[in-house]
Amino acid sequence: MPLWMDRLSQIADQIHVPPVAIVVFNSLNWTRDGLVETDLDAHSVISEYPGMSPAPVEVLHHYQDYDRVRFLARDVPSLGYKCFQIAPGREPAPPGESALPLANTIENDFYRVEVDPAAGAVRSVFDKQLNRELVDAASPYRLNQYRYVSGGDETATQLVYLRKSFPLAQLAVGPSAGAKSPAFGRLPSARS
Repeated sequence: MPLWMDRLSQIADQIHVPPVAIVVFNSLNWTRDGLVETDLDAHSVISEYPGMSPAPVEVLHHYQDYDRVRFLARDVPSLGYKCFQIAPGREPAPPGESALPLANTIENDFYRVEVDPAAGAVRSVFDKQLNRELVDAASPYRLNQYRYVSGGDETATQLVYLRKSFPLAQLAVGPSAGAKSPAFGRLPSARS
């Protein structure tokens, strides 16, 4: 076990919580939310302790006697921890059904950003102070979309060799889908 895990385990031993509990630590100097993945016995429920408000869980995978789940630990204090009690009582949920909020949009007082999960790119960035859209909707590509560039590799060109005597490369730019693109061409979808 790494030294930092050993030290966190020693701290958790000093916290008075129910026998079956999860202690989520925040090592940052600001309050934050974070996704937590753990294995639960089938039909168990996770609740904030001591308030006992249930934490919605997403079943990632259902095994014979237990579930791999993910939940959102909200408002974990800076340089502190939050406790979650595990108790029996959850109805079985099929894998893939999410109790966590799913959104393609995030915003604050200054910007609203919308992503396109199919393209793995930014669809919109709206500046609230300027009251203006910053992304060109007429563009054939999305902002920060992964693109595949082909051409210029068949013969010696100025793209590869910086010599004026070679011809300019004839490049073709297109979306990564359907092209001979690397496996990392698609970004994961955004979750809030």
